[in-house]
Amino acid sequence: MQQAQMGPGAMGNMAGAGQMRHKHEETKNQCGLHLCVAMSDGDLLDRYELAKSRRPEIESLGDELKRDGIEVDEQELLAFLRATNFDQQEARARLLDTTDWRAATLVKEKLHCSDWRAKELAMRSILLYDYVGADKHGRPVLIERVGAWDIQAVLDATEDLEKFTILHAMADETLLQMQRPATATDPRGFVLIVDMEGLGIWHLQPRLISAFAAVSQIDESHYPDTVAHIFVVNAPWYFTSLFAMIRPFLNEDTYTKIHFSRYVPDNMLQCLGEDCLPVELGGLRAGIFPYSLDASPSRHPEPLLAAVQT
Repeated sequence: MQQAQMGPGAMGNMAGAGQMRHKHEETKNQCGLHLCVAMSDGDLLDRYELAKSRRPEIESLGDELKRDGIEVDEQELLAFLRATNFDQQEARARLLDTTDWRAATLVKEKLHCSDWRAKELAMRSILLYDYVGADKHGRPVLIERVGAWDIQAVLDATEDLEKFTILHAMADETLLQMQRPATATDPRGFVLIVDMEGLGIWHLQPRLISAFAAVSQIDESHYPDTVAHIFVVNAPWYFTSLFAMIRPFLNEDTYTKIHFSRYVPDNMLQCLGEDCLPVELGGLRAGIFPYSLDASPSRHPEPLLAAVQT
């Protein structure tokens, strides 16, 4: 898949900024996992320039889909072409499949349904994820505290796997639709931070792995090329056991975008900026969900819907 997320948003209980661990990591550990490495603004993908350089392929695919009765925007066409190594027929087949899936699930329409939005909001308190704003490049940032999960509550949430995957897709839709500054060069990519503080062997439940596989399939099939970075932070040494179980669901492109760290790495702050991050991750924002459980989650996607209506 092009990206991997542990729940409808993505993936111990940190008691505040005073307990934040902070350290720069080397490039690879003894288990072969890529650890956090130096990143620069030069790594930032400019999708607008890329679209210009690939204009013939994009227009050809778009024209073919129009003959199928489907209108697809430029960045969506580019994403599916990138996901298929610019194989136009494979990209067309996948876009047709995604169109059918959208019609069957009505996932975009569910963003406008107050009942479904309430279900997605409730899921944030179970999976401990939220949209915390944009990084310094204008990319949406989602944080998920996988290590702090109440495993039984998460298992209960995955009983209805179809509902679970739809809520996951609603989170994908929200991230895609979040407004970005005019200066942003990446109108599609987002950043996922997965906090593993508190991870235990109980996270290795087979049903959780099955749920991960199900949402991974949704991501790969219908939301390709959306992840800019995945930062897995505060990962204990035995995280490698969990990762070994989910590695088969990750394609190589996704794997190269994952940065693992036993701490909160300096280069994550340098890459994203401090303004969007909670103090628990070295940022400037105090008392925000999902670290402060008494705080209210963000109102997304409501601001997006209000913008559409106006």
